Amino acid sequence: MQEGELLSDTVIDGKRFDCDKCGECCKHINYVPLLKDFDIGNGRCRYLTDDNLCSIYKDRPNVCRGTYMYHKYFSHMSAEDYYAMTTALCNKLKAHEKLY
Repeated sequence: MQEGELLSDTVIDGKRFDCDKCGECCKHINYVPLLKDFDIGNGRCRYLTDDNLCSIYKDRPNVCRGTYMYHKYFSHMSAEDYYAMTTALCNKLKAHEKLY
């Protein structure tokens, strides 16, 4: 994290992903095998608060960190393409569409 960034920021190549904090990604963690121990049994993360925030945000797993995931798995893409992909997934979750 660079100096001056907020904890809620995902910034890649100077470009920010503006999460609207709807919590949908945290209500469908059953799609992420690495988060199975966080699932309360219905796909919802045990650390998601009633106001759709993460109660362990500072200490959340790397799989929940957009910047980490970009550099680990998607650095072959531009930041714009990564954000477009992420936004498309967010929109599918919000619309209750199948992810794959």
